Amino acid sequence: EMMQEMMLLIKKETTLSRLPEGPLYFLSLSFSLSSASVSVDGKKQFLSLLLSLFELPTTAPSHFVAIECIGYLGRGGSLSVGGDADVRDRVLAHFQTLCSDSSVSVSHLEAIAIALSNINLGERDSVLQEKSISCLKDLYKRSNEELHFTVGEALSVICAGWNSSASADSLTPHTLFTSASSTLDGSGEEGYEDEPMKGLIQLLLQSYLFSDRVSTRSASAIWLLSIIKCSGRHPLLIRNLSGIQRAFTALLGDGHDVVQEVAAKGLVIVYDLSAGNAEAQKKLVDDLVATMSQGKKGFKVTADSELFPKGGLPVRDKSGAVSGSISTFKEISSLAEEMGQPDLVYQLMGVASHHALWNSKKGAAFAADTLMKKTGLDLTEKMKSQTSKLIPKLYRGSHD
Repeated sequence: EMMQEMMLLIKKETTLSRLPEGPLYFLSLSFSLSSASVSVDGKKQFLSLLLSLFELPTTAPSHFVAIECIGYLGRGGSLSVGGDADVRDRVLAHFQTLCSDSSVSVSHLEAIAIALSNINLGERDSVLQEKSISCLKDLYKRSNEELHFTVGEALSVICAGWNSSASADSLTPHTLFTSASSTLDGSGEEGYEDEPMKGLIQLLLQSYLFSDRVSTRSASAIWLLSIIKCSGRHPLLIRNLSGIQRAFTALLGDGHDVVQEVAAKGLVIVYDLSAGNAEAQKKLVDDLVATMSQGKKGFKVTADSELFPKGGLPVRDKSGAVSGSISTFKEISSLAEEMGQPDLVYQLMGVASHHALWNSKKGAAFAADTLMKKTGLDLTEKMKSQTSKLIPKLYRGSHD
């Protein structure tokens, strides 16, 4: 009855604002339909209604709400209602058009990324995955770091499904697949597919990360960082940690601050993903030190590459007075060697965060989340005293 009422009420864009609950009317019905048993005809009717809203200008509130509703419906099951892929294909074609349009707002693009991730949770299909990635990879032209965190999380979900931590939604609780027997080569893992992760990683490692365009390198570095953070236990990623590390290492010498710092954080996560395998971690450390201190062919980083701004990592003497600072990789390596902790290089990489990116909402939430996971649930007393204030801010920062 609610759906029939809306079909009668919604004849033009202004109708949505005159509905009793406005956009929430649509969203609540979408959520209900995604989690309830609905007839094929009923779902098709509602999808047709939402598709009609796509004909409105992207500046219309109804258009934005339609994107969110499509995502909720897709999360609960395939949009190919009754085996008919026409509706799903129309949705994907519309999303592709919007992602290729430079005039579309960032908020719309973020909504599309989230909708695509939801649609790929409701239906695991190789054609759907390929078209979804095709939509999102066009966004490398946009110079907006927060957008790219959202895109990276969406790509993680598209490739890893419910195994991605980015698939979690407080409104739709589910049991994430976990495996206590994960190993470095990925043996014993279930519920993962090599494709489309393989194709996406190849695209990033062989092309996007080393593009001549700064915006492309920045976008793809954030995507890869988000992918290994949210779905780092994917067997294909585990098998390719060395290649991913080489890519991040190369980007440490990039002339753009965002790219440098994302690469530094990526190296920390790569090292953490090999935890439990001392031999693998030693190899990663050795490769990093050899690559950067010896300046292997194909990498722009040298021993004199500045990883910290001058004075960014001060050194103090026994009295506590600042006696100098560390900024280059050569100095970082020497410090780690003197302390007998070669893996300290990774930890110092993670400190290299002086760019305003990490003061942004998603950047700050990302960095804090990584810190909390590294320290475990037993937070220090100082952190515990701030938890009641910190958690709500991190939550809003991750979802706003």
